[in-house]
Amino acid sequence: MNVRNLLKNATLATACVALAVTAAMATEVPMSGPVAAGFHPMKHKQDKDKKAADAVDEVQLFPKATRKEPKVAASEAMHDKLVQLPKLEDAKKYDEMIALAQQVAGDAAANGYDRAIADRAIADAYIDQADYGKAIGFVQKALDENALSNNDQYQMMLQLAQMQVAEDQNGPGIATLDRLIAETGEDKPEYEAQRGIAFYKSKQYPDAIAAIKKAMAGTDKPKENWARIMVASYSGLNQPQEAARYAEEFLEKNPGDKDMMLNLSSLYLEDKQPEKAAAVLDDARHRGLLTDEHDYKQLYSLYGNIKGREKDSIAVINEGLQKGVLKPDAGLYTTLAQDYYFSGQNDLAIDAYRKADAASSDGEAALNLAKIYSLEGRKAEAKTTAELALRKGVSAPNEARVLTGQSNPTPVKPHGKK
Repeated sequence: MNVRNLLKNATLATACVALAVTAAMATEVPMSGPVAAGFHPMKHKQDKDKKAADAVDEVQLFPKATRKEPKVAASEAMHDKLVQLPKLEDAKKYDEMIALAQQVAGDAAANGYDRAIADRAIADAYIDQADYGKAIGFVQKALDENALSNNDQYQMMLQLAQMQVAEDQNGPGIATLDRLIAETGEDKPEYEAQRGIAFYKSKQYPDAIAAIKKAMAGTDKPKENWARIMVASYSGLNQPQEAARYAEEFLEKNPGDKDMMLNLSSLYLEDKQPEKAAAVLDDARHRGLLTDEHDYKQLYSLYGNIKGREKDSIAVINEGLQKGVLKPDAGLYTTLAQDYYFSGQNDLAIDAYRKADAASSDGEAALNLAKIYSLEGRKAEAKTTAELALRKGVSAPNEARVLTGQSNPTPVKPHGKK
């Protein structure tokens, strides 16, 4: 509840009363890599129904609350200053807004309601500037005045909890939520979801899972973020199968979510299911979601280490090169050469090793190229290439010397990952 909605009407000369508003929940920032919970406070919008806003009995959003509604209203002495606060906010004159609110809060003529509105205004100024750390203290001061309606008091309390969690004040955030539940007599799914976020950020994964499950059970429209917390929490408990189950369910409803696809692929790999891990990433590739070097490298590395999937690795590498996503360096050409070699495409392996050698400062690629020449009976080329490898430097010089004719055991196959 922001200060605009705490003031009923700027034309009133003697009193201001709290507006009835729709209970709007703040949303969480989508999480990724695997997850990072956060919150952007959303200030409640004024009810467009003027008749409802002017009604003496506003809609009670917390009908089970045990707190008695305060009777105090804004004082006549502070009214003119209070109605200026939203105008300063609209003009983004935050320093002036804060200064005026501080005047009200420190004025001996101000009552508890005046001070609550003033403190909330200061909080709004900081929220508008995304400084939730500073906003928290002033929302707490406004709540401590205990002068606002139940609607305003408890909506602000929820926002306080959300900002506390966003600022990694997870213990205080949970305590605020517990107080909210106790005083309102309601345990809404959104409250449990916020508890789940706080528990997750505190690495209390079992508690996070329990809270989010309770939130999910309480609504037929669970938010996307809740599934992300479940995935991350089970992952934190080293339970990749359970984490994967929630990731799969999430992707059934959100098939193009790249972050969750990457998470699911990693979970499959952790669970020793490389084929399924590769399939998820390849699906992302066909959807056009793999857009950077790391994405492509992760996929071709998966394929390249699964027996019989070298051709898929080759396809991914060549696509990445054509799109300019992958850099044509010695390491990439070496990987491509290995995939060609182990898929029985020696001519293409030779070409790739030549490119790798041209881009390399050492002789490792040249040595592997020499070995292929030797296996194909191209002794002169093997010798010349092995000599080149020795000049550039290799980790196994004796293998290169064999290929130059200094001794004559059976040639060693090219080094690779298989």
